[in-house]
Amino acid sequence: MQLFSGIQYPLITVPVVNAVIFGAYELFKKITNKKELSFVNGIENGAFAGLVNTVIVTPVELVKCHMQLDKTNKFNSSTNCAQHIIKTEGFKGLFRGGSSTAFR
Repeated sequence: MQLFSGIQYPLITVPVVNAVIFGAYELFKKITNKKELSFVNGIENGAFAGLVNTVIVTPVELVKCHMQLDKTNKFNSSTNCAQHIIKTEGFKGLFRGGSSTAFR
């Protein structure tokens, strides 16, 4: 079923994404040397974690979308799709749409 094409890649990376979010949040707390966070500090920490998360989520979502739009079945796996993107657009091609992901 085309709707679920490429879903394996995001499912595998969800635990990694969550670990990065929590890790980045705690890292920013250490960087700012805060043990207790005010409301504003919590927003700052969350924004930092979200931006770090964007670096991981953007390629995952892009590959998923390419797999779902692949009507000709030229990609036999998410890895194959990612390799195709890198080959045709360069490594930066994996991060196309990153600003939209960051705003999300």
